[in-house]
Amino acid sequence: MVTGPLDKDPSQLEKKSSFKVNLINSQDKYRLPRTRIKNILEKVLRELDIEKEVSFCFVDNPTMREFNKRFCKKDLPTDVLSFEYQDPYYLGDVMISVDMAKDNFRRYKTSFFEELILYAVHGVLHLCGYDDSTPSKRRKMQRTQRRLIKKCLS
Repeated sequence: MVTGPLDKDPSQLEKKSSFKVNLINSQDKYRLPRTRIKNILEKVLRELDIEKEVSFCFVDNPTMREFNKRFCKKDLPTDVLSFEYQDPYYLGDVMISVDMAKDNFRRYKTSFFEELILYAVHGVLHLCGYDDSTPSKRRKMQRTQRRLIKKCLS
């Protein structure tokens, strides 16, 4: 198990059997629609029947590169990293590169907001055990992502 960047003291976690979404904006380049993002991510967690706390940390590329190098041994920024916890009340942390979303949304003909949501959903699916290491697993994960995003953005 990898210890994540947003380590929680278990005694500080509220012990309850429902989910909670934490949003942490650690970058200051772009303004984020926090309430809208939180509402969508709460829908995603409900759709996946997740009854644990999840933190989403929005960072810049230099920060993402640092974590990718430290935890994945890759010296470059990436779009999303997930850190799963073995805790009955806390699922894990999802780090999202806001710079990467800003750079990619036009390339993929989407919006900045939708790109952020895509990264968040992708990270949550990794926390739920989805894997994209093979073509067939990647296709399955992408189908689930598309279904969740379509349902939760409507």
